[in-house]
Amino acid sequence: MTAARFVVAFAVAVLALRGVWAALREAVHGAGPEAWLWAAAWAALLAGSFLYAGFVLYAAERDARRLRRRVGLYERFLAGGHR
Repeated sequence: MTAARFVVAFAVAVLALRGVWAALREAVHGAGPEAWLWAAAWAALLAGSFLYAGFVLYAAERDARRLRRRVGLYERFLAGGHR
């Protein structure tokens, strides 16, 4: 299950990278403000999917007790946001 969630998050990130690149090309070539909004939306999806992929890997490594360093943001999510 963990591997599937990581693969899906990574695939979404790869597709979002393609979308960001295409939207930025349109925006730079003068397609209007809507193109900049699309670029921002694709960039948000890219950032979110990469953060989620990292979270999935972090949680798996934490469960296996192989962490070298703790990441505060991920620890907060794993603790349920009560820290």
